Amino acid sequence: MQLERKNAGKTQDQVALETGYSSVFIKKLEAGTENPGRDTIFILSRYYGVSPEELFPDIFLDLYDRIPINVNEKNERS
Repeated sequence: MQLERKNAGKTQDQVALETGYSSVFIKKLEAGTENPGRDTIFILSRYYGVSPEELFPDIFLDLYDRIPINVNEKNERS
């Protein structure tokens, strides 16, 4: 998220002001000490113009790692 903010030329305070979140919350999100909720993920991904997976890859990689993939089930649906 910090990379996207810097690429946009924004400060944490600007992002907070423009999105309605507190500066402290934005700082914690970037530091990884606060987890965003679903709404926050989508609001910030739209704000930066990137997918939720791009903005919060650690959250989505962790989620994908926990979802069992049954190849046979996929083939049965086709």
